[in-house]
Parts: sequence; structure tokens; C-alpha cells
Amino acid sequence: GQEYACKSVFRSRLNKEIEQDLRTELNLLRQLDSPHIIKLYETWEDKKHLYIVLEKMSGGELYTNLIEMDHYTEKHACDLFKQMLRAIYHCHSHGVAHRDLKLENFLFENADDTSYLKLIDFGLSKKYLGGGSNKIRTMKSVVGTAYYIAPEVLEMRYNRSSKKGKGGYDRECDMWGLGVILYMMLCGRPPFDSETGSDEDIFDKVLDGRFSMKGDDWKDISEPCKDLIKKLLTIDPMERITASQAMKHS
Repeated sequence: GQEYACKSVFRSRLNKEIEQDLRTELNLLRQLDSPHIIKLYETWEDKKHLYIVLEKMSGGELYTNLIEMDHYTEKHACDLFKQMLRAIYHCHSHGVAHRDLKLENFLFENADDTSYLKLIDFGLSKKYLGGGSNKIRTMKSVVGTAYYIAPEVLEMRYNRSSKKGKGGYDRECDMWGLGVILYMMLCGRPPFDSETGSDEDIFDKVLDGRFSMKGDDWKDISEPCKDLIKKLLTIDPMERITASQAMKHS
């Protein structure tokens, strides 16, 4: 009587690169067993298809729910954000950076209950810890979604060295994405936006790093909550709060 979600992928429609990316995504997901990350149960294949069996998430996207609500109370945002932090803490403790955190990549488990979230879509995720040495490998691919992309990832786009001086970035990019999400849950709009809506203008705002928490939307938001947002949306990734530190934040 248990219900699952099954995806069937036509193998004839995959080139070698896309198939390899898909298999990498599935291998990463197999390693991540958390109550706040979508569960991969099984994969199998025949000559025509690759089948992927996942747990069924019927509650819809966080993005859609937030649009309907306009914004969340601080209490509701806090309850949801704790779950997001647990998901990312689990990823980072297994050496995995998600690299595409956004409202659309968190789903509610149940359509009748908007209190329980899970993280999905590991298509851009990357293992940043290498081998048994636990040596951190910096990442250089410019991936992510305009409103949520971290400044150190954008610096790769413009061939700049990051503030870490390593010529790349690592898991801190996820914490920036979480900061954008928390900001949006509380006021219903992104911290880095542009009147034109063009990606280039948004990127300029992200690299500038300035945002506002003034006005009616923020008058009832506590100082500790604003402090957490500031620590997540810190331009220098070396100074940005980590997942484990954020979980202990007041």
C-alpha cells in the first residue's frame, strides 16, 4: 500500500555527458540518507529506460506556497529553515555541496501540511571532499540560479580569484543560497533584484552585496533573525557562517 514516485528516462535521448551527470547525481543521492533530503529507493534499467524510484512528495514546491502566502511569519520561517539547515549540514558532513539551493528545490511532503520540507534536485551537486584524506577540492564551474548564486561563484564567471585566494569556491556557496531563501521567506522578495530583471543586473547586485532589511516587512522581525541573515549573506565566504554554526544560532 506504500506509494512511490517513479521516473523513467529514455536512454536513447541521453548523450554520454548527460547520462554520466545523471548517474553522478544518483550516486550522490544514494550517499545522503537524511529525513530532510528526498530518498532514492532504487534504480534499475533495461535496454530502453533508466528507472528511478523516489519517495513521493505530494505537497508541492516551497516557491509556490510562498507565492500564495506572500511571506511567512518568523516562527513559520524558523521551523522550515531549521529543516533546510539540517539537510545542508548532512550534505556538507558527507562532503557534498548542493550548489543550486532555491525555493523551487524544497518540496513539502504532504499537500495538507506545510510544516515538513525535503531538499531535492542534486543535478548540480558536487563532491568537494576528495578521497580518504578529506582534502577539500575547490570548485570552479559557474552553476546555480541568478537570484541565489553566491558572489564567489560569479567571480569564476569573470575569471577573478575568490577572496579565499584559492581560485575557486566550496561549500560556503550553499550558505549564501540559504540566506537568500530565508530573506525571501520573511518578506516575499529577493535581497538582490533589479528593475530590468536581467541576469546581468542581478549579478551586479550580488557582487555588490548590499541589501536592505528596512521597512514595514521587517519591523516585526527579531534582531537575532536579521543577524543570521547578515551572517549568511556575507560577501567573504571565509567570514560566512557555516551550517553547524547556523544550527546553534539563537
